Amino acid sequence: MKETILIVAVVIMVVITFYGRHQSEKALALLTDEERGRFVGQFAKLRTLNLYALMIVLALQFGLVYYGPKNLNPALMYTGIITVYLALTQFLSHRKMSEVEVPDSYRKMYNRNAKLRWASQLLLVAAAFFYILGPTYP
Repeated sequence: MKETILIVAVVIMVVITFYGRHQSEKALALLTDEERGRFVGQFAKLRTLNLYALMIVLALQFGLVYYGPKNLNPALMYTGIITVYLALTQFLSHRKMSEVEVPDSYRKMYNRNAKLRWASQLLLVAAAFFYILGPTYP
């Protein structure tokens, strides 16, 4: 039962990730070529920063699993680290979008996708906690 809940949460998160990516591409299509070029150029440094942050997440996970306290659960650590990563990238993206002029249609679609991402992440966190800390069945 617990495994099923965790697997369903992961599948939902993957589906929402693909859906969000599809919606992001549709949102970019709403921009003119000039707006799209300016927009993509503005986010070039942020994409590089996100890559570095992802590498730090992976290194932190590796370090905690192999060199951290042995009583920490790796799955909970990873879920927590990914949640922090998601929050950081969401904050930086939102801040950058407020600096760059983008049409309201793009901003609305982006905000809706961000809410979906957060809902799927919270579902995954809840499922991970239930899987690890929930009741055991005979």
